[in-house]
Amino acid sequence: MNLSQIINEEIKNFLNEGDVDWDYYEMKNEKMIYLFDDFLNKNNHDFTKTVKWSVVKYPRLKKIWEDFMRYGFVRDVKGLNMIEQKMVNNTMKVEIFTELAGHTSYDPEQHFDDAFRGFIENQIECYRIETTPFDNGGKGKRKIEPKCVQPLHPYIKEFIEKNGYEELSNEELYKEIDELLRFKFYEYYMEDPKSGQAYISDYGLDPLLKLVDEVRRQTKPEDKLVTLDKMLNVVHMRSDIAAWFVEGGSSSLTDLSGYEHDEESGTGVLTKQD
Repeated sequence: MNLSQIINEEIKNFLNEGDVDWDYYEMKNEKMIYLFDDFLNKNNHDFTKTVKWSVVKYPRLKKIWEDFMRYGFVRDVKGLNMIEQKMVNNTMKVEIFTELAGHTSYDPEQHFDDAFRGFIENQIECYRIETTPFDNGGKGKRKIEPKCVQPLHPYIKEFIEKNGYEELSNEELYKEIDELLRFKFYEYYMEDPKSGQAYISDYGLDPLLKLVDEVRRQTKPEDKLVTLDKMLNVVHMRSDIAAWFVEGGSSSLTDLSGYEHDEESGTGVLTKQD
């Protein structure tokens, strides 16, 4: 087999639907669009909103794990599915923010440009409309007064006038607003209310992503529980991110670690200590 054949074979393998979870990447893209929209269009008056974060409720998690160890199967399948959804969703958000923060080999510049360009251009246009007196010329047919496509955000208006940017060219003003929004977006995902830490991870993300891929391919609740348990072990080892996944964070997982690794089964399931 020559080099060209090898490359083509690798491409076929990569594109194989069974090897790539395309649904995950589609959900990730939709989640990124949602997060940018939440930041740009649903923010508060001074752009200090922080990202909404929902975690697994610990009492239900503990009950499902205890029942599994007692009965050998998952009794609360609905609850397990909810836990899976939150674990996958929060891993996805950590992945997005880690990439956008530039902490991976992935270049996030195009995503920022796609998200911010239309918004900033509309804000500049609306500012010019609102601050330029309308003159229809007074003769002939009345000209139509220009209207804002998107309302001018009061914080953007204040930012322009407070810094004396009124006379900047549109290109220069664009750069100033773009820099402002990037800083504010960093604040949007860096303010974990408990730790003040940004929702990014340099070390816990890769193992979590591998386990996300694994759990999404599984169909049996018992298999899913084992994989979700491995995810909990990952965030427990990285105690700084445990609170992003489970209510009570590291202390809750320490409580759950009254269970230890089942070496005999090799599954990674937590088994009760005597």
